[in-house]
Amino acid sequence: MKKLVFAAATMFMLSMGFMSCTGNKTNEAENSASTEASTEMSTEASAETSAAPETEATSFAELIKSNEGKNALDAKLFDNEVFKNRVKALAAAEFDSIMANFNTQTPITGENGIYKMTGGRAHNVPEFLTTIIYDANNDNLNITIEKSGKITTLKEKEEIKMTETLKKK
Repeated sequence: MKKLVFAAATMFMLSMGFMSCTGNKTNEAENSASTEASTEMSTEASAETSAAPETEATSFAELIKSNEGKNALDAKLFDNEVFKNRVKALAAAEFDSIMANFNTQTPITGENGIYKMTGGRAHNVPEFLTTIIYDANNDNLNITIEKSGKITTLKEKEEIKMTETLKKK
C-alpha cells in the first residue's frame, strides 16, 4: 500500500512539473485551486487539532509536575513565558529581586498536589530566600520572600497549607 501511495505521489509530482514546463495556463489555475483547497484542508485540520486548547492553568500545572525533582534552572522555568508571567504578576515589584537572588536552589518537590521550590542568594541564602508554592488541585500560587528575617507572603488566592514533611523537603 505504501509503495502504491508513493508511486501515485511521484507520478502526480512529475506530471505537475511537466505541465508547469509547458506553460499551460489552465493547469496553473487548476494548480492554484488545488493549493487553495489543500490550504483550507490544512487549516481545518489545524483547527480540529487545537479544538481543545490547553489553558494557562493546565500548562502551568503540567510544567511544575513534569519538572518535579529538577531545580528551576535545570527546568528552565524562568525561560517559560507561562511560568515567568504568572510569577511576575504575583510578585510585582519584587520580581526583579527574586530573579537576581534565585541562585542557590532546591529541586521541585511535591506532596498531595502541592509543589514547592526555593531559591536564595548565592553564598548568603538567609539574606534573601524565596519559596514558590503551587497547589495544583486549586490552581493557586503563593510566593514567600524572606529578606533579612522579614517574611512576606504573596498569595493568588488563599494561603497554601503545606504538610510538615513538605516543609522539610
